[in-house]
Amino acid sequence: MLMAASVVLLSVGVFSWAPPQAAGLVAQLTPTPDPGDPVFDVTLPPWATPTPIGSGAPTPSYPIWTPPTDPYFSPIPGTSPSPTAQPTADPTRIPTTTGDALPTRVVVPSLGIDLPIVTGDTSYPLCDVAQYIGGLANPGQPGTTYLYGHARAGMFLPMLTQSEKNDGASMIGAIVKVYTADKKLHLYQINIVKRHATDLSLAFDLGPGQHRLILQTSEGPHGTVPKLQVAAKPIGVYVATAAEALPTPHPRDCS
Repeated sequence: MLMAASVVLLSVGVFSWAPPQAAGLVAQLTPTPDPGDPVFDVTLPPWATPTPIGSGAPTPSYPIWTPPTDPYFSPIPGTSPSPTAQPTADPTRIPTTTGDALPTRVVVPSLGIDLPIVTGDTSYPLCDVAQYIGGLANPGQPGTTYLYGHARAGMFLPMLTQSEKNDGASMIGAIVKVYTADKKLHLYQINIVKRHATDLSLAFDLGPGQHRLILQTSEGPHGTVPKLQVAAKPIGVYVATAAEALPTPHPRDCS
């Protein structure tokens, strides 16, 4: 995938804005959740750009996760994921190989998150959708798939809310489902909650051939620097239906 033309390249880990304190402002003690400007501009390492299918280069294969019982399609009300909880394979799901297609939908069942995904740019983020940073990896490819969205009701607000309780420990072990344009379901499990992030190091702290999903939202109002980053590891790829994988986005300008 080519780096989106709208992305202004900066060095890794550098945000494109300064914290409020740097401008002589006092941060709010209880800021209103809002994602601010979530596009972090970076210079990519060579391995971060996915290798096109058919190029002759080997495509990484992740082990298909098999059994115990299935809490990830129907989370039990009132329960929280735990680091030791192991989701189970759904016998109706057909394991498949990984691919190289754009993300189209993200679902975190235990948090009630379910959003279509559209391309990101440098403008103020849209409402009612998640967006991806162009130029990084697609699901199933080496590198990081990076999704971001507003910390608002019906969007990524539940992640922010849970992160403020014991540093988000309840989210560790939770399942994330990312559907792609080639009608596949990429299953992930949350293994890192990084609060107050000020750079993109989590997206690039990977070895060659490794893959990671990051979901990002803000911890304060528009222009606030620290972000919440929730990372998840790949655990399986399954066949999906068009109805599941290809939702019709209805993005809304909420700037």
